[in-house]
Amino acid sequence: MCQKELIMEKNTLQKFEILALLHEFNQHELQLTVYRNTDIHFLHEVLQILEEITEFIEKQNDVFSLNDILSVERIRELYIHKANIYLHFNTYEKALEAYQKAKSYISKEEKDDKLHWLKCMDGISWVKARMELYEDALKDCNELISYAFQKDALLPKFFTVRACCYKELGQTLLSERDFEIAKCNPLQVKMVLQKLGDYSLPNGFTVEGYMGIGNRAFALGFIREALLMYENAIVKEPTNAQLYFGKGVILSKMQHHNDAIQAYTNCLQFDAYMTDAYVNRGNEYSQLRIWNLALQDYQDALKIDPHNEMAKHNICELNK
Repeated sequence: MCQKELIMEKNTLQKFEILALLHEFNQHELQLTVYRNTDIHFLHEVLQILEEITEFIEKQNDVFSLNDILSVERIRELYIHKANIYLHFNTYEKALEAYQKAKSYISKEEKDDKLHWLKCMDGISWVKARMELYEDALKDCNELISYAFQKDALLPKFFTVRACCYKELGQTLLSERDFEIAKCNPLQVKMVLQKLGDYSLPNGFTVEGYMGIGNRAFALGFIREALLMYENAIVKEPTNAQLYFGKGVILSKMQHHNDAIQAYTNCLQFDAYMTDAYVNRGNEYSQLRIWNLALQDYQDALKIDPHNEMAKHNICELNK
């Protein structure tokens, strides 16, 4: 028998062997995926089969190919199963390797109807977080959430992982936000992101999203963070009077009275009837002892709202 025939015979025998292994795995797959059998002995048995199958897959070359018995889709399913079992056993390095291998079989051009890319990225981000690779995990979480948003496949657990990463990286506000989103019903998650936006999305946060984080930051005493959120919101809606009002409140808290006056002035340019903006600007003028301008603002507030108690009180104080 010539060398070529020997190689062909060897390849044929190997294919029969992998077919036998695939048949054996198929008998266990229902227990693994539908019934979620987590018996340790069962999982070890399945993992051993998967290890042997993937070993054959990795031996493929120009001479030995499995294209006629294994589709690319089936190959990545096998690696995902393998990764999931390693993750169950907390064998993170091997789980990560298997998820990344599965991902390598996914083309960006394909439809990915079975969401294999999403499953891989979910696993990769989860494993990296457990390995304390928080910055890498955070990047993967953002990529995952962006993809899931497009595919209408958002799940609360994606935000739990990202929240943990934010927490470990000292980003308290974003961590709190993600933990709140993770409490939502899966059907509500996309609506929340459409309303508030997200760092993972092309347009980032919406104005309402920035305001929500800014208000929470202010309540927790993170004043500079609150100011940044309002300034980001103003970039998106530069004619929104309420945003300038919020910025004025923050600047006042920081004792930046001149800047606060400018913020309230901007506010009144877009809403000349906002009584609280006149009162607050009057307070800032009072802090700077510019009494005549303070009085003018309180009087303007009373023209709009004759019953405004704060404006009345402050005028009385000025007249003492």
